Amino acid sequence: MKIRLRRDWYLGSSFACRGLQAAKASQLEQRQRRYREQHGAKVTSLVARIDSELKEVRKTVDGALVDKQYVSTTVAQLGFWGAIPGWYADKRMEGWEFESTVSVPEDYGISSWRGREVEAITAQIRILLKNRAVGEYSDTCWNVDYLIDTEFPMNREPFTAPCEDANALAVWQARSSFETRWDLAC
Repeated sequence: MKIRLRRDWYLGSSFACRGLQAAKASQLEQRQRRYREQHGAKVTSLVARIDSELKEVRKTVDGALVDKQYVSTTVAQLGFWGAIPGWYADKRMEGWEFESTVSVPEDYGISSWRGREVEAITAQIRILLKNRAVGEYSDTCWNVDYLIDTEFPMNREPFTAPCEDANALAVWQARSSFETRWDLAC
């Protein structure tokens, strides 16, 4: 009888825990929905700005490749964008042509920089290329993140990594004391 009572108590507490977890998940979903309604237009604008800035990076790299001068210097000057300029230059030199980008918000929130709260944005940028010589397409996804310091109009602490490197993104967010205002499902 004691064993059965304990088992019934355990099963009852297990059901209660699942109920609490479901309630908590529902609260997170509601808060995420509110955050996305509140910040949606701003996040869309920030992601579009990242995409536009990367368009300038591609233009600059393409210009250096056409001139056949200072490609490595140009890539080095675009260091804010991490590995993307060098990766793009290498692809172009291998015969790949730019097709388009697909940009989506990955996360948005608040970070700490030198004791101040600043905004942080993470965009997923898929860069679509094609290579006529080999008859193939390339679809490479990058996480592009930075802090937005509106007090001193600057983008700070840039981070870029292939999308499949989720650990690198988590490390950048932890280092930046990132608190999401977008993706609460994680």
